[in-house]
Amino acid sequence: MSLGSNLQHFLTTMINGIDIVTAQSYIIVLWSVWLHRNLFIWTGTAASPTHMIQTADNFLQHWVERTEGAPNVVNDFRASWSRPEQGFLKCNVDAATFSNAGCTSFTTVLRDHDGQFIRGLSGFVDTILDP
Repeated sequence: MSLGSNLQHFLTTMINGIDIVTAQSYIIVLWSVWLHRNLFIWTGTAASPTHMIQTADNFLQHWVERTEGAPNVVNDFRASWSRPEQGFLKCNVDAATFSNAGCTSFTTVLRDHDGQFIRGLSGFVDTILDP
């Protein structure tokens, strides 16, 4: 079993049968731990568990406020990734605008020709950016 399928099994088991608010809290705390782990690795910035939970709570509150009343859109498509040539890197970018909330979110993933993760970045800005 790959690490990805183990993580997927863990997350599915963890949130199976619980209410959506609790599931959101669990997932956002895991995101915050991942975020602060990356900050430590890439910048040497350490954070306490309390700070990680506060970051998660603040982010979740902000997200709920910004998305309240927004339509629930589901994209039903399958994307495929193609490898760059040997010795090159590929940067995939995605973004979404939320006109009712007045913000834009984005994410980037940088991979090498073997598909190995090099670096990633995600975030949001408090403005609507044109595509």
